[in-house]
Amino acid sequence: MSEFTDDCSATEGPGETRRLPLRALIYSSADKPGHFVAHCLELDVVAVGRSALEAVRLLDELVGELIVAALADGTIDKVLHPAPADRWEKFAQGVERREARRDEHAHRRRTTATHHMDYALA
Repeated sequence: MSEFTDDCSATEGPGETRRLPLRALIYSSADKPGHFVAHCLELDVVAVGRSALEAVRLLDELVGELIVAALADGTIDKVLHPAPADRWEKFAQGVERREARRDEHAHRRRTTATHHMDYALA
């Protein structure tokens, strides 16, 4: 019997483990104002919640149940159905924006630290 763990690995048999890294795109729902969609890109499944956190929690539960059932049935390869290309592009754009914000924030910290140091020495 297969066992699914929180680190996205599944034990399928004695000494056999498969790792399945998953990515999710979170965005505002176009169909339900005030709601968020969490979209698992590797499996092309979505969950909707009243907050981004709730959508991610619901997606986590859904994906866990889906993977456990697929492993038990021996159909794991059938559930690996990637999301459409436009969703992957949105995900990549979000990662790029997040990295740019992180770099900008790091630059500000260095500039601020230098400014404070200059001020302290002046």
